[in-house]
Amino acid sequence: MAETLPPVINELRTAVITGASSGIGEATAHALAAAGFRVALLARRGDRLRDIADSVGTRALPVPADVTDTASLAAAAELIGPVDVLVNNAGVFQPGRSDPESWRRTVDVNLTGALLAVNTFLPQLLLSAARHGVSDIVSVSSISARRTFTGTVAYTASKAGLSHATDVLRAELAPNGVRTTTIEPGLVDTEIYDHVADADALAGVRSLLASCQPLRAADVAELITFAVTRPAHVSLPTVVTMPTRQV
Repeated sequence: MAETLPPVINELRTAVITGASSGIGEATAHALAAAGFRVALLARRGDRLRDIADSVGTRALPVPADVTDTASLAAAAELIGPVDVLVNNAGVFQPGRSDPESWRRTVDVNLTGALLAVNTFLPQLLLSAARHGVSDIVSVSSISARRTFTGTVAYTASKAGLSHATDVLRAELAPNGVRTTTIEPGLVDTEIYDHVADADALAGVRSLLASCQPLRAADVAELITFAVTRPAHVSLPTVVTMPTRQV
């Protein structure tokens, strides 16, 4: 029998979190569940998702899915059912690589994947806003959307695109009660750096992490939770958060 989310009790809201198998996505799953949400955890690593869902508790559903695959997202949406919040968090980071395939993968996941997720879950988000007065799309972007860092051409382009696309979605969807929030964090100490293939780029990232006390994934998750729990008439379009010592 296929796993399903527990039934809605006392109008609990349902949040879909992409990139939920580690880092900010994992922390957001715990934070939103603690705030009373049912959480659907999307990522490609099904075994890791199941472990996280077990740690979150009965309000969590692991849904193996690839945000770059429309059929995969459609199957996830059918399984999850009504959705009130979408957290676009799936992302990859491969600095220092002048590799067209790496560029393509970065843009596909960080930007196109987020837009495909919005397209997939938007009908449910519009229904939620009509029913409850508000629903939410949160995009986890980066300070790279505002600042340029050498060796990050595709990543910077993808995050700038995500921030601007979310602004456009705000203009289109706000009249329908769908809020959009873009979170643009500076350095966050997460697993994403473990997958950096370029040795020189990885050394540079490690040096930056050591030079300041980076944000924790839980810090960003707290901001996401705050944004989606505001009263229906309150919107936080863009939130920039930085380590105090990162300049």
